[in-house]
Amino acid sequence: MPSPSETLGMRQEGAVLFVSINAPPMNLLGPELVRDLVSLIQQAEADAAVQVLVFKSADPEYFISHVDVTRIKEYRHYDAELAERYGWINGRYRPRLSVTSSARSLIG
Repeated sequence: MPSPSETLGMRQEGAVLFVSINAPPMNLLGPELVRDLVSLIQQAEADAAVQVLVFKSADPEYFISHVDVTRIKEYRHYDAELAERYGWINGRYRPRLSVTSSARSLIG
């Protein structure tokens, strides 16, 4: 099972890993959360026991509210590493790992 981190809590039931996002205030997408999500995806991809990720928010009011635009430079390298490693830029499909989102209503 992937390790819990500063912004992500985890519990595993069979092949399903439940991930709780806890990045106050309002679950802002900043360097810590990006770093932890990248690490989670890398660990889950390497763990054959994890087949499904289910995300929920520890904050009942927000899932991930906004990107912290004042700190984008601090986490761009995490995004680039993940895109390069997993081919997301080329739109490759990762068949072993499914990602599911669970939340109240989402507003885009």
